[in-house]
Amino acid sequence: VEYAFELARVAQQKWAQTPIEQRQEIFRAFHDRVLDNRELLMDIVQLETGKNRASALDEVMDVAINARYYANNVGKLIGEKKRPGALPIATRSVEQHIPKGVVGQITPWNYPLALGISDAIPALLAGNGVVAKPDSNTPFSCLIAVLFLYESGLPRDLMQVVTGSGTVVGSAIADHCDYLMFTGSTKTGRILGRQVGERLIGYSAELGGKNPLIIAKDADLDLVMREITSACFSNSGQLCVSIERIYVEEPVYTEVVNRMKVAVEAMKIGSGFNWDIDMGSLINQTQLD
Repeated sequence: VEYAFELARVAQQKWAQTPIEQRQEIFRAFHDRVLDNRELLMDIVQLETGKNRASALDEVMDVAINARYYANNVGKLIGEKKRPGALPIATRSVEQHIPKGVVGQITPWNYPLALGISDAIPALLAGNGVVAKPDSNTPFSCLIAVLFLYESGLPRDLMQVVTGSGTVVGSAIADHCDYLMFTGSTKTGRILGRQVGERLIGYSAELGGKNPLIIAKDADLDLVMREITSACFSNSGQLCVSIERIYVEEPVYTEVVNRMKVAVEAMKIGSGFNWDIDMGSLINQTQLD
């Protein structure tokens, strides 16, 4: 991790001086490369996670959309803006956005491609370097995305990927970065929050949730049933906004249970690259338990 930060800091100083137009072209090329290689990317995501083909496609499109959006909008997002001065007419103020430096990124296994690279895209376009730790279950989705970034023209040392355990690699990243991005459990998020808080650096955390669905007695049950299996079982249910429990008003309770039973039994569960599979496997035995 220390060596990765050394390399990234040298590359970042030069990258911060690179014209925004040149950065934009790299990420537009990356967008095209992602779409051209979408079948390969979906294969790797599925082989690492066990999710179904449609959920893997979600990840590929997320990366492509983020690359295109930030490449097109980075100029107006971080460009200089004139602001009123303390003394009108006599003084002028300019708002400037400068890079943080080298951003640390720690990402989970449930969306290893999307979370492994989409959060890094705006950080890189804004002039930062990145040192990333993908989850030990799913390192290759992140690694191939970084390979495609290199092939699209990103300076080789600017984004570093260090694989390994969270307690060793993740903790070291939190000790060295200038800003930390973390997606994962609330328990780990608190530990990292204390760690970076001691250093007074910025911290962005997306942590675990337990999301309820409420079905009122006057709800359109046809609409509910069209969406409920996706809401509960998309990405094998391993999703930060996945429905974890359902509250149903008593007058429609029996009907909802019966209709949901039919909907779930109609789902096709399995493995493989076919598009007709509704739900793949869970990531590992621990999650199943």
